[in-house]
Amino acid sequence: MYMLISLVPFIYMAYFYFFVKKKWTENINFDLSYGMRCYCCKDRMLTTEELAKSMFSSDKSMEDAKGLKLCEACERDEQLNKIFDKKSDSKFKRLLISEKYNRLTTIFLVLMVSCIAIDILDIIYIEGNIRYFFLLGQVFQLSFWYILIKRWKYTAIKKPQS
Repeated sequence: MYMLISLVPFIYMAYFYFFVKKKWTENINFDLSYGMRCYCCKDRMLTTEELAKSMFSSDKSMEDAKGLKLCEACERDEQLNKIFDKKSDSKFKRLLISEKYNRLTTIFLVLMVSCIAIDILDIIYIEGNIRYFFLLGQVFQLSFWYILIKRWKYTAIKKPQS
């Protein structure tokens, strides 16, 4: 059973590298984080020249210019979703595009490594038959790969059909 559970992250890796990464090629993370594209529908709102002009005219630095923006249509949809109490995934998208994502992945990586280390120590010194930390580490690993794939889909554009 543990062998099957340990193969699941490899399935996620294969899915990411063979299907997701080939289909979604151009990474637009810079455009999204600086408000050049709508973070919901990925439509272009500003060109690089327009962003540079606005930065120079207002004496902003690169860090001050960062900010996620919605286009008018997506902003309208968000307001309609609030009125009709519909759930939207824009907060999740904002999390995956923002700097909080880096902290989140660091936390998952630290938790995975610590669970693996505790599991190894449990096998060596306690000789435990039920490997709780192995299962917990696999849950953290699956969560890490799920979030990585979701972020790639949110911050990339599909390859044009040829």
